[in-house]
Order: sequence, then C-alpha cells, then structure tokens
Amino acid sequence: MGACECPIVPYYVDPIHDFAICKYEVSNLENFEVKQIQLKPELAEVGLEIRVFGNDSGQTLSILPGVISRVDRNPLPWDALIPYIQASADSSNGASGSPVITQSGHAVGLVAGGFHSSSTDFFLPLDRPKRALQSLIHGQTISRGSIQSNWLRETRAECSARGLDSQSFEKYCPSGGGLLRADKILPEGSSDGKIQEGDLLLQADGQNISSLAAFEELIDHAVGSSITLLVRRWLQNHEVVLDVKDLLALVPFKILQYAGSFFLDLRYQLALACNLPLRGVILFGTRGCFDIDRGYIMIISLNLRSTPNLDTFVEVAREIPDQSRVAIQYQRLSDTTRTLYKTITIDRRCLYSPTRLWARSNKFATWTSVDLQTDSSKGVLEKRSLPSSSATLHPHVKRRPVPYSVRVKAATQGPINGALPSKANFLSIIVNKTEGFVIVPQAVVPSSIGSITIVFEGSIELPATKVFESTSGWAIAKYDPALIEGQVEPATFSDIPFEIGDKTRIYGLNGHGDHPCMVEATVTQIAPLPNVYDTSIFHHPIHLEFYTSKIHVQAPLQLQQGFLPREPRLLDVLLETVSKNDATSFGVPEGIAGDFVRVAEVSCTHQALEAGDFLLRHGSKSISKLSDLYGLTQECVNLSIIRAGIAMQLEVPTVTMAAYLVDRAVWFCGAQLETPYPPLHFTSRKLYSRIWISGILPGSPAQMHGLPPSHFVTGVNDKLTEDLDSLIREAAVLPEDHYCQITCVSRKGVQTTVALKPNMRDFKTVEVRKKEDCQDWLYREL
Repeated sequence: MGACECPIVPYYVDPIHDFAICKYEVSNLENFEVKQIQLKPELAEVGLEIRVFGNDSGQTLSILPGVISRVDRNPLPWDALIPYIQASADSSNGASGSPVITQSGHAVGLVAGGFHSSSTDFFLPLDRPKRALQSLIHGQTISRGSIQSNWLRETRAECSARGLDSQSFEKYCPSGGGLLRADKILPEGSSDGKIQEGDLLLQADGQNISSLAAFEELIDHAVGSSITLLVRRWLQNHEVVLDVKDLLALVPFKILQYAGSFFLDLRYQLALACNLPLRGVILFGTRGCFDIDRGYIMIISLNLRSTPNLDTFVEVAREIPDQSRVAIQYQRLSDTTRTLYKTITIDRRCLYSPTRLWARSNKFATWTSVDLQTDSSKGVLEKRSLPSSSATLHPHVKRRPVPYSVRVKAATQGPINGALPSKANFLSIIVNKTEGFVIVPQAVVPSSIGSITIVFEGSIELPATKVFESTSGWAIAKYDPALIEGQVEPATFSDIPFEIGDKTRIYGLNGHGDHPCMVEATVTQIAPLPNVYDTSIFHHPIHLEFYTSKIHVQAPLQLQQGFLPREPRLLDVLLETVSKNDATSFGVPEGIAGDFVRVAEVSCTHQALEAGDFLLRHGSKSISKLSDLYGLTQECVNLSIIRAGIAMQLEVPTVTMAAYLVDRAVWFCGAQLETPYPPLHFTSRKLYSRIWISGILPGSPAQMHGLPPSHFVTGVNDKLTEDLDSLIREAAVLPEDHYCQITCVSRKGVQTTVALKPNMRDFKTVEVRKKEDCQDWLYREL
C-alpha cells in the first residue's frame, strides 16, 4: 500500500483459476485512508482503454496503458472454463496479478500472462473473483463443481468443419459467437465414456449454452447432483447425464515432506493434461535419495507396495527403517507409456527435517504441519557372499583387468562446504580389505553430508562413510568388511612416482558411467591443478598435482596397514610451479636447478608468507614441486624462501584439514549459514565474521526481503554476530512478524543492511551439526 504495510491472511484460493482472496485487519491501518476499487467485469469490451497498475519489471507502482482487443479468448493452458481478455499493454515480469483499471476507475481484470516477444497480454476477467468475494462477504460457502472435462470455444467456421449445419448453429447459438467443444476428458472421470473429444455442446439442462462463463456457473450450482447435456457428435445429437463432483475435493490439500523431497496427490489439472486417472502420488522438489529423475514423477509403488494416494504412501514410508534399500516403481508424466524402476537407500539424516505432513485449513487457505513418527531403527544389513571370479567373467576373459577395483556411488546433499548438490558414479580401489578402506577423490565427494555406496562385482552394495581427508585431493571412505564374504583384493602402491614419458593404463567408466573401460596413456605433463579461487567461491581442491589430467595419489603406508594417518596439515596458501627462466626474473639465483614453487595466493588469515614468495627448502629437503610439501605434521615448519630477491628463513604455521571443513550449518529465515570454507579464505579481503550465507531457499523471507547470498553476516539489529552461536542467540529473541535488521558484508568489504521479517512458522531456525565421531549429522530445530 505504498507508505503502509500490514499482514494479510489467505482467505480463499481458487482450485483452477489464477486468483486468491486475502484478508487484512483494518485496525492495522491506523492513520491511513484506504480506498476500494469496485469490480465491474461487465465493462470489459473490445476497444476499451485500460491502465495496468503494478510492479512491471519489478519496479514499484508502474502504470501501463493498453487497449482491449478481445474478450472471448480461450483459457490459458493452466486454466479452464473461463474466457480471457486479450489486450496490448506491453507488461512484463513483475506485473502478474496487477489490476486492470478502466478510465472510470473500475477493475475489469487481473494480469495473467503474455508474450515477451510482443506487446500482447492476457487478463483474467473478474467474474469468478467477484462471485467468490460476494459469497465470502455474505458468509456463504463457495461452491466449485467439475464434470472432469475441459472445454474450449469454437467459432462458426470451426463448428461447421465439425459437421454442424448452419440451421443448427443458428438454433443453438443465436448470438453467433460460437459453441463449446470438448477438448480433454479425464480418464475414469464423470465425462469418461459419455463425452468424447470434439463433441459440440448444444444445450445444458435445456438451456442454450455458448459461453464458458455461463457453463461454469451452471456446473458450480450443481455440485453433488447431475446435469444433462445435449451434444453434437459429428452428424448426430446425443443426450448424456453427468455427475457434478466437488472440485475442491479433487484438489490436493496435503503435502508430505519425507527424506528431503515433497509428495502430494496427483493434481486435477496435471491429470487432465497428461490424460491420467486422478490417482497417484507426485514427487516434486527432489533432493537426496529421491533424486531419481527430472521433471514431474508419479510414484506407482514404494517398497513393493502400491501407492495410489498420499495416505497410502505415508503409511508405507513411515514403516521403512532408515538406511534401508527399497525398490521404486514410477513414471515420468512427460512419458507415461513407460514404467521405470529404481533402487534407492532411504536416508532421513543430514539436511533433512523429520517426516512432516502439511495440511491446508478448510476455513482459511493456510497450511499447518505435524511431525509424523517413523521407524527410528536402521535397516539391518546382512552378510553377503561375492560370486566367484570365474562366474562373473566373460568366457573369453581369462582374468579381471583390475581385481582390486570397486564402483563408488556418491551423492552430495549440499550445498555445504562450498559444494553444490551432485551425484557421482566412478571406479576406485581398495586400500585395505581388513578395515574396509577405499580411496575416493575429494572433487566428487567434497562433503560428508550425503551418501557413499561401495559396489562389489556389480552385485553387492554396501554403505560407506568418509573417515579421512588428505591435503592432496583424496579421501578415505570406510565400509564394514564384516558384511561381505569372498576374495577382496587390496591394491599395491608403488613408491616410485610418475615421470614424464612413463607408460600407464587408465581404468575407469565410459562416458555414460555404466561400463568399465581401460585405455593406454603416456604421462605428458606433471603440473599443479590450476587455482580457480580468484573467480570461484565453490569447492576446489588445493595443493594438488595431476598427471595427464589424473589425480596423483600418495597413499600413506598406515592405510595399507589398516591405520588412519595422523590428521594432515598444510600451508594456508595457494601454490604454483614456475619454470627456472621465469623464476630468475623475480630474483631467484641462477645457480639453483629445477623448477620452483611460488606462493600464488595467501589466505586472509595467514601472516607469515606473502604472495610471490619462492619456497626453496623445507628443513634440509629441497622444494621443486607441490608433492614435496605433502605429509606435513608439525604445527610450524622451517622454510627457506626468496622474497623480492632476498633470501629468508621463516617459521611458518600450518593448519589442519579440519580448519577447511564445515562441521555445522544453520538455516535462518530460509538462508543457509555456515562457517567460511577454503575459497573464502583466498577470495575475501578478510573474514568479516564466521557466518557465511551460502544459499537462499526459494520463497523464503530471506529471498523475499532481498538478503544477499555469498555475504558475511556481521550483525542482527544492534548486536554483533561473530559466529553461528551468537546469531542463534539473537534469532531466539526476535519477535514473530516484526522486522529485524541484518547487516551483511561482501567479500570486498561492502556493507549492506536488509530489513527482514522472520516467519518462524514456515521457516524455522534449524541447526545441522556433525556428530563427535564424524560419522553422521544431527538435525535440530531451535
């Protein structure tokens, strides 16, 4: 309302048409005069000059002129049984829902859509909104009926093409505007078997009906009873009796939040568009273990039990123990001719909230939630035997190419620690069969939040957890070796590093990720992985060398002996290699042979080294490549360096990998907050706080009020927030439905303040914290 703001409550949401009616308390608008606009849909006519009042392109209070060119356009694809208004107002994004006002100050429509490539716009007429508003004012129930079919308006010429003679047209459509044609029929609905696509509507209950609005009005007044239709099917008339269903009962009013995804009953419009019976459970908002496909997915069965509706799905889901493998049968709504099958592991940990059922109130169009009790036990994994080697080989294959290889499936459920949600399928090797150690690359398994599955011989799948992080691009995942019986061979590691020109074989999966393949290769380059922290704030390995684009793994002897190494340490800098010719230009003496390692970037918290320093020796060991700095264990190391041509000896502190790993995240008003991860140490002028906004949930208060992502949070109201604990304390005392001020700072030090109104009912403050044993994550609502 411009200079004034007040909360509103959804009072009525139409199940088909694109409008809702909300209510506000007049007492909240003290010292503010409110003027109402009368709804007069009957004024809409061709040639009428109108004005669109709204936020065109996101700009507040834009006024766009236009002229109505049609008042009988068929509904937009997502609507039904209502004639749309067509005009030339040249509106764009941000104008949706804006009122369309005549020169006399009356409203005739609402902006519903348009074409970006032209100035053509479509308005929802206000006949149905006005009817609903009057029913609410008089305390009457808003009846909405459905014969479970969709109809479009046909012109005289189109009716003639369908076999309707001129005499019949003039008899049943004296106005000459056109008749209604059946466009889509819902399978197993009221019209199925009685109405066919292409039927022309002549009469309804003995009345000539040639208007979509009049037909819908008739249906809405016949809820719970029946109507008689006279239709022309090619050259013959047919009279049919149709039951009128309650449209409000056909619309989903419950949503299940389960294992990171959302489920609801098949929507009426979706079923009509896809030619499906009105039954089934739709999966949307996929994350985590239910991220099995793209687009709308209909679940047919879960854990070998049919799920025709959401209530049945809830019963099945509640009985499944966590970490259990279940079978899913589903269809893509884009192609319902195919039935697809997947096997997933139910994972209710990590970023996921408890199993929660949302239900819409009958009186108001608001949603309430209740947490459902689920089977808290974990699925029992039974010991399984590997097939014999000869049983799984092709008859012409004498031995397995890489007997110690296994397939690894990893799903990162981020975003956290700078890693986006991802799924990976790759081959790896067993380091120790007694302890169940498998090497995994940090690039594809950057976070402990998620799932790791080890696949043996393509037939046995075992869960694994990440137990060790190296400083050189690899990590260790551990499975339970007691769950597998048979010959498992660990890899043997060479102590001799690669040299340029060495011959090798690369064993991995093909481009589709479904078949292993092996190719011969030659080492052509040994160089550090390029640093991308100057432009990217996402996860990226550091201090990593690659050989012919493959990760260089130096597996410590302790892993092969069944022990995890000491927590590794590293220099808090980014390094690069420089040739001797370039190094001498920066003051390095001529007499030193080989390549040199130079500091490319320095963490904003590091104070010993500077960008441009050349590292010559670590104690008595010369440094000519990044791998010469692997395996650091001391808190401080003695380095011989050259800075601007001057030789120096420095005691340089090291940091542990734990300093680079996020072990905690907080959701506040829909903003994901965590401690700063490695890229931020190198791309920020300084760490302005220990709170970093790594993501914003769509539709949350953080998004609506413009809280900027990729910023540090330094204060709430007048209180400084240096870490997540201090922010949680301030969030706990914020009053509901009152604004608070959030102070943010960009990586370049630019400060921004945002006025934000929390919504603790729908977007609670949530903490996800890593357990002390580092094997799991705990979810907690604060």
